[in-house]
Amino acid sequence: MDEEELFDEEPPYTCDPHHNCIDKFIVCQEELMGLFAICPACCERSDSSIVQQEGTLVKIKQVCASCGYHRFWQNQPMLHRNMPTCNLLLSGAIHFTGCLATQTLRMLTLFGLQCISASSFFRHQRHYTIPVIVQAWQNDQAKNFSDLRAMDGGLVLAGDCRSDSPGHCAKYGSYSLIEDRVNKVVDVQLVQVNLMLLDKEMNSAIW
Repeated sequence: MDEEELFDEEPPYTCDPHHNCIDKFIVCQEELMGLFAICPACCERSDSSIVQQEGTLVKIKQVCASCGYHRFWQNQPMLHRNMPTCNLLLSGAIHFTGCLATQTLRMLTLFGLQCISASSFFRHQRHYTIPVIVQAWQNDQAKNFSDLRAMDGGLVLAGDCRSDSPGHCAKYGSYSLIEDRVNKVVDVQLVQVNLMLLDKEMNSAIW
């Protein structure tokens, strides 16, 4: 079942905006289920079972046959569209650190830790983490532009390109500009390699 389809029967969950600052712990399933062996209402033995597991999310139902007490418990809050918080945080941690998703998720699976699938990671990447990176870059760039406008003496720009030119197999490369005095990246553009080579040839001819 997809994340967006979970818990439609339950009331909406509140969500702390600082989930990433909250510590997380690895808990073995046997020890976790032991917390639901006793009814909190009458202290008699109760039955409990995992009714839903989605990536890092686990939802447990506890029922007491003696007094009729029952409850649902889950290990993390939910985001919009019923998305488990730690599923998205795990995708963000993998993406923002530059780790390879397939290797990281394979390691977690070998360890026995319940985690998201590779397809969930790439869906999170497409809809959430990449837009966040783009927005952070745009905000930082706007601040840099504002600071540069306030500087005296004009700009001292240095530019360079990077592509897979030794192998002659790359179609695109990145061209970067930095302001030399403040050592800030002003802009990065993705351009065709043939245009970058032409630019190099023109610069060589000029100098």
